[in-house]
Amino acid sequence: MRVALGSLMGIGDVVLPYDYPFSRGSFTLPNGRMVNDPAVDQPTEDDCLAYICGVDGPDPAKEWCAFWGHSGAKPGCVSPECADWRGMIPYCSLPQVPSSTPGAPPLAAPIIPALTPENIVQPLPDITTVLQAQPVQAECTAWDKLNGAIGANPGIAIAVLAGFAIAVFVHHKKGRRA
Repeated sequence: MRVALGSLMGIGDVVLPYDYPFSRGSFTLPNGRMVNDPAVDQPTEDDCLAYICGVDGPDPAKEWCAFWGHSGAKPGCVSPECADWRGMIPYCSLPQVPSSTPGAPPLAAPIIPALTPENIVQPLPDITTVLQAQPVQAECTAWDKLNGAIGANPGIAIAVLAGFAIAVFVHHKKGRRA
């Protein structure tokens, strides 16, 4: 619904595309400008820059900026456009750079390495060594030879077990007679 707000107030024909949905009280901006009627006064980018940079302020002022399309967020602590407002941004305290003596070379800012896929992603392990042919073990112990013989001739295992069973049975019978 279009409202001729100015004609109702006796200011003239000021037609707003929408009803102004927020309270219409006056407020003062961080830059010192007084806004008497937020439904009629349109902000400039400079009026809302403090709020875009992160300065706390009254909600009607933030709503006013957002209604007229001046909203968003900038990294206030580091953005050069927000340098005038850094003292008013909560939790924004940049370290003081020590002043250099006259004639001394300027202090260089620390170099922060750029993030690249090579220094973020861990390399995959090399699994090709597992797939390579393994050398045959040349030295065999007596135990290895016995295991190989039993594996090749299962009859040897049966004969050893049968001999063990007979020895246990004979020993058990001798122990009962005494």
